[in-house]
Amino acid sequence: MVKFLYEQGEELKAQGKERMPVNEVLSLWLSSRFVATTREIATLDGEAAWKKQRQMCDDLMKMRRAEHRAEHLELQRREVQIEEERLEMERTEKKRRDRQAASLGSIGDVPEPEPDQRWEDIPDETKIAWARKPENIDRIKPPMTEEEHLAYMREYLRAH
Repeated sequence: MVKFLYEQGEELKAQGKERMPVNEVLSLWLSSRFVATTREIATLDGEAAWKKQRQMCDDLMKMRRAEHRAEHLELQRREVQIEEERLEMERTEKKRRDRQAASLGSIGDVPEPEPDQRWEDIPDETKIAWARKPENIDRIKPPMTEEEHLAYMREYLRAH
């Protein structure tokens, strides 16, 4: 039987078709044998029929459990593959961000502007990196006094 199944698989392969896995072929073969057995059971009476039915049900349950296990393993394999792909995408994105950050330079390496240097003369990348430093936020826009804040709010409310 194994030789026959192998030869059938080779024929499919030669035709450019994918051969079925052996476990699926055996499952189909077993299923066909169960169909033949049901005909045999129909001819039996009483205890003999009942005994054959119980045996067939037990065998069918074992076969179904094996099929479910195979399906479960396939699902797990797919989940692992998806997780590996997700991790690879994260690694690729991290590398891209690291390259981008390296091309902009490190924020800690940004020199302080010279006191006599005009802001317009500083390169944009340096301005952006310098402005991102938390200690420079107050230097960019000093906090409002209470009077300035009230005046701003009055102007805002009038405009809206």
